[in-house]
Formats: sequence, C-alpha cells, structure tokens
Amino acid sequence: MRSFIIFPMILVVLSLRASVAEPVLITAPTEPPISETWVLEEVWRIDSEDPDAPLLGVPSRGIVAPDGNVLILDRQLAHVLELTPEGEFVGNLSRKGEGPGELENPSDLLLFSDGAVGLLQTFPPKIVKLNRDGTPLDTISPVEGMGFWWRVREAAGVVVVFGQDRSRSESANDEWTSRRHVSQITPDGENQLTLLEKSSVENFSHPVHDEQKTFFPSFTWDLLPDGTLVRAVDRDAYRLEFLTPDGVITKVVERSYEPYRRSEEDFEELAKGVTYTRGDEVLEVETHFLPTDPIINSIQVLDDGSIWVSTCFGRRGLPVGASQRYDVFESDGIYRGEVLITYMFDEKRDAFGIMNDGGFFHVRNITGAFDSMYKGRIVGREAEDLEGEDVALEVIRLRRAG
Repeated sequence: MRSFIIFPMILVVLSLRASVAEPVLITAPTEPPISETWVLEEVWRIDSEDPDAPLLGVPSRGIVAPDGNVLILDRQLAHVLELTPEGEFVGNLSRKGEGPGELENPSDLLLFSDGAVGLLQTFPPKIVKLNRDGTPLDTISPVEGMGFWWRVREAAGVVVVFGQDRSRSESANDEWTSRRHVSQITPDGENQLTLLEKSSVENFSHPVHDEQKTFFPSFTWDLLPDGTLVRAVDRDAYRLEFLTPDGVITKVVERSYEPYRRSEEDFEELAKGVTYTRGDEVLEVETHFLPTDPIINSIQVLDDGSIWVSTCFGRRGLPVGASQRYDVFESDGIYRGEVLITYMFDEKRDAFGIMNDGGFFHVRNITGAFDSMYKGRIVGREAEDLEGEDVALEVIRLRRAG
C-alpha cells in the first residue's frame, strides 16, 4: 500500500505576480480534435529475479538522456542505474552517503540542460549534481531554512522545486505550522520567486483532514524547454496557465470539463489513505472529502515541448482495451487531441507513465517494492521472508509500436 502524509490546510496564500498585460486566452474544444490509439511494444526489461540483472530496490523514475541511454532512479539504494537503448547495464551513478556526489533517500531525478545529472534528496533538501561519468559537481542546497524538497525540474537554466517547511507552534506542543510551496531557486539555492504557496496549522491533539483546505497542486506543473512554467492550480477547473521565468502569466488555456463524481467506495478508499502518526502511534483522523475528484492529476512536458495532461478520467471511462488516456497540447497551448494507450498494467500494484522522449516506463509490483523498502528488504532477493507474496519486481521500457 502506498503511504501518504496529509497536512490539513487552514490558511491559504497564493503568490502570483500580476502580468503587465492581459494574458492570451485560448478556449480548447470540449471534444478532442483527434483521438489516437497507441499500441506499445516492449524494448527491454529488468527482472529482479534474474540473478544476472542489476540489483533493484525501489525504481521510481526513469528519464532518457540525449544519447538514448536510460537513467533510472532507485530510491532505496540511493543511486541511478544507467542502461543503453538496448537495455544493457552500464553502471550506477551516486550512492548512499554524505560525501561529494552522495545522498540519502532521493525522491527525484533530472537531467540539467548542461548535461549534468541531478538527484534530489528530500531531507535535508539538496540537489546533488554529477557528470555522466559519476564525478561530483556542485550541490544545490536551500540558503534559508531546512524543510523538505519533493520534486525538481530544470529547463534553460530555470530551476523549480516543490517543497515544504515546518515549525512547531510556540503556544502548543501538538501544533505545527507548515508551508508547501512551488518556488524558483537560483543555482546557489536562494529562493528567487515563489510561484505558489499554502500555509497550514496541524493539530495532533485532534487531527482533521479537510480536502477543500488541503488541496495543493504538487504535481500539476512542469517546465517547457525555454523555461516557461505550465501549471494547473484550480482543482475544479480544466485550466492551464503559462508563466514566464519572472512569474508573468502570458497565456491561459481553458476547457469545459465535467469532473468525476465519487462513489461510496471511492470515499472509503480515500479514508484509508489518510494517516496521521505520532511516533509509533496511529491517530484517529476526522475527514472531510469533496464530492468530485480534482480534474487534472498531472502535467508532463516532453523533450519536444508537447504537454501531456492526465485528468480524473485518465484511467476511467475508457474504451474497451484501453488502459490510459492523455490529453496532448502543443507548446503554444493548442489542444492536439487525446492519446489512448492499450498496454495493460495493474493500477493498484504497478507504476506506469510516459517518459521525456515519448516512450513509456512500467514498474511492475512497485507497491511490493515500497513495502519491502520499509521492511529493510530488497525485492526478489529475500523471497524466503516473503513467502506467499508476489515479490517479482520488473522495470519495463516500452515504445509505440510501428
């Protein structure tokens, strides 16, 4: 089961810079102009049960370098596996530790526009930069405060992080103030521009999860190749905003879209995912959920500048044989149409997504990998301790057939 940490928000502040001119408004059609169905084929795979395969812990993100090699971040082992376009193992970059080029508990991976590899450490937050040969480069750390960094993107020298700061209340031991933010930072780790932030107070004496107050667009943003930020900040609207590196909104794309209305089963599953802990103690949480899902779940920009949007119907209401739906926009905001993927995977146990080059990445049994990570095991290497469980972990590289 995936683990979630939810922070109830009771004070909301949006940090937006007013544009000097009215942004251009583009109204996208409700119905896709075209609908393409893509059949995927396997390029290669890594099987954790193959004794000749490289060791896998929790492979959580894959990106493709300009030379076609694939880099895979392993969160548990704190390194990056490099494979050729044909799937041959080249070696590992970085490792666990506190020395140059080393880190603990990485949460994200990126390729800088200068060719360097970047690994994001969640806490204490830092971005470890390496050459492709593994030699360490500069490390980017926040100038002020500590907090956490969860996600990072870079394009044309613009670096944007999603993070969180926390501090204990001076008036109550069980109260914490939190601030989640999406911020542009300098190469020295200084906050250059806060693009979005929400502040909150958590009370562990009586924890409350109010979805209306906790919504934050953690993963509904990305950078175009020229450094333009594309984001969706309104959970109940299909609206994309385009911001220059200095925070000016230049373009807005809007589309009429009806959200998914939740069932009783949906509410039960949501409640299971809200967990508060204090030490080893699991606390009872009061929950308040909204009747609909957020309209936009994720935004991803590919190397060609196309914008791939997954909505609340990305894996619902699909034609027979389809498993995933994406809305695809050009870099100028024009809605190209939808892409339907026919490749099948287990939504509850697997990870599946599109890669920066337009290929696809499937991690089979990633929930089992996370479970093993928290138990201190390596999936597929200590199967005797997990008798009766499906421990097979596979990383599969896919591409569009034909």
